[in-house]
Amino acid sequence: MELNLSNNDLADSGLAYLAKGLSHNTGLVELDLHHCSLKVTEDNGPLLVETLRMNTTLMELNLSNNDLADSGLAYLAKGLSHNTGLVELDLHH
Repeated sequence: MELNLSNNDLADSGLAYLAKGLSHNTGLVELDLHHCSLKVTEDNGPLLVETLRMNTTLMELNLSNNDLADSGLAYLAKGLSHNTGLVELDLHH
């Protein structure tokens, strides 16, 4: 299953809603969130971590052209440390 939400202004609140919705989804294989004005914050970062931990079927994640900053990358790394399925991660800017 693929979900492409690229080029949408999801921002930090959109990321929180998306993370909540996907946290129990075990069928998603590809998630494209490039150029979505995403900012990982203290509010939504833990939700992102939990989503990446729960969804072990995710194989491709595109977060390119977002303002993740150092704190966002730290949350991402924490969540991915428990994800055994991811084979492609795009973070280019």
